[in-house]
Amino acid sequence: MTDPSVPAKGIFFAGSVSHGFEKREDAIDHSHEVEGIIRRHGMECHVEGGWFRELYRSTDRVRHSDGRERNASTAIHYLLTGGSVGRWHRVASDELWHFCEGQALELHEIPSDLSRHTVHRLDAAAGEWFHVVPAGSWQAARTTGDFSLVTCVVAPGFEYADFRLLSDEPEALERIVRRHPGIEAFL
Repeated sequence: MTDPSVPAKGIFFAGSVSHGFEKREDAIDHSHEVEGIIRRHGMECHVEGGWFRELYRSTDRVRHSDGRERNASTAIHYLLTGGSVGRWHRVASDELWHFCEGQALELHEIPSDLSRHTVHRLDAAAGEWFHVVPAGSWQAARTTGDFSLVTCVVAPGFEYADFRLLSDEPEALERIVRRHPGIEAFL
């Protein structure tokens, strides 16, 4: 058990993080609850869709399996509102999705070998609180209601250099759409 009076090792962000990608405006549910979450957490639009705020970036450094050095782990709050989606993307590290509040979240996953399209449902009412998306897998998400708030932890830590949107990779997009028709709703 950790002592709450002792700060965790790492860097906790109080402000937004500049990532060099053009921000994409999302449809936003203007309910007071959603607006309150965005304000309370100081969230900004995420390039994949939805809203986010980086919460933690470990100061420890590790060597990734491909030889690149990364922070040991990173964590964000990620919010999807009704009518918006988290677009198909992949990162170079494992990503743990942990449900926090709101309505159930559909987390779509296609492994790097493109063998299957699986939909995981993060739903507190059903006792489904988390799912790990392995490094290199394609992933997309949407809420089943007005909003879903999750925490995403990436280890080794997230870097935008390791982030790829499927819509920016035409050859991969063509192969995936051919093999898994219907994924276009998340582009």
